[in-house]
Amino acid sequence: MDPPRSDRPAHPGAAGLKAVLRAYERERRRSAQRVAFGARNLHRFVSTERTWLRDSVARLLPG
Repeated sequence: MDPPRSDRPAHPGAAGLKAVLRAYERERRRSAQRVAFGARNLHRFVSTERTWLRDSVARLLPG
């Protein structure tokens, strides 16, 4: 037997679908920005003129 209509999840419709897609796109963009920020900072750190700082951090890494 089907549950009462009020217990079923509402179908999002066109407006709901647009909102869900916007939220997905916003999170995807935010994730890409985080990756770009990390890559940019890593590149700055590795290619810096202050090699003593980079080398001292590299010495702390295992291996």
